[in-house]
Amino acid sequence: MNRSLLTLMLSGALCSPAIAHDYWIEAVPSPADPSITELRLLVGECLKIEEQRAFQPAKTVAFTGHRGDSKSDLIPLATPDATPLASLPSAQQPALIAFERNWSYIELKAKKFEDYLDDEGFKAALAERRQRKESAAPGRERYRRYLKALLPTGANDPAATATLGQKLELVPLRSPGEASRGDRIQVRLLFEGQPLAGAPVEICQRSSPTKVRTIAAETNDDGIASLPIKASGLTLIRAVQMRRVTDGDAMADWESYWTSYSFVAR
Repeated sequence: MNRSLLTLMLSGALCSPAIAHDYWIEAVPSPADPSITELRLLVGECLKIEEQRAFQPAKTVAFTGHRGDSKSDLIPLATPDATPLASLPSAQQPALIAFERNWSYIELKAKKFEDYLDDEGFKAALAERRQRKESAAPGRERYRRYLKALLPTGANDPAATATLGQKLELVPLRSPGEASRGDRIQVRLLFEGQPLAGAPVEICQRSSPTKVRTIAAETNDDGIASLPIKASGLTLIRAVQMRRVTDGDAMADWESYWTSYSFVAR
C-alpha cells in the first residue's frame, strides 16, 4: 500500500507483500465444542491468513487475560509448539487477551529494505540511511510484537480500553466491541507510554477470506487516529514504528515495534 496517501484513504487492495507479515489473535469457537473458545495466533497481511502459529515459549514474553482490573497468566494453559495458543471454557474467558513476542531478526537486501521503509512511511529512517550513505547496504532489523484481542463477551468490559503498558500500544477511547458499521473508532497510539503524533495507523476489515478493505489514517498531536467502521465482522487495527538500534546489538541496525488490536464489529 502506498503510504503517501496517509490522508485517510480507502483501498480494496491487499497490503503490500514487501512488508513483514502481520500477527494477530482471533478468538473462534472450537469445532469440537462451541462452548470452548480457541485463541489462534495468525500470520498474514491485514487479516488475509497465511498460517497459524504454534505457541513458542522461548518467543513469548507475556500471554495474559484481562477482565476489569484483574489480570491472569494464560501461559499455563498453552501447550508448547501446539495450536491453538489456548482453549478457554466459557467460564474462564477474559474480556481482553494481550500477547507479547520477543525479538526476532531479519536481514533484507538494500532495495527491498528501502521499499519496505517507504511502504510503511518510515521517512526518518530512509533519510537517515541516505544521510549515512547506507542506501546500498542490507537492512538488518530486529522486531517484536504487541498484540491485543477483544473477545466478543468483553465488549462492555473496562479492559477493552485499558492501557496495559506495552512498548507500542493501541488504546481505544471507547470499546471497539460496541462499534457498528457506519461508526468511527478513535484509538490512541502510545510508544513507551507517550502519545505518538503523525504516525500511520491502519484498520483492516475482512470481507472474504482473500479480500480485505484497508483504511489508513495518521495520528493527531494527541496520538489519536480516527478510523471508520465500514463493515461488521472481524476487524484489525495495526501500527508499526521503526528506529535505530541504540543498545549495541551487533545483529541489527534497526528495530521495529508492531502492534495490533483485533475485535469483532457489530
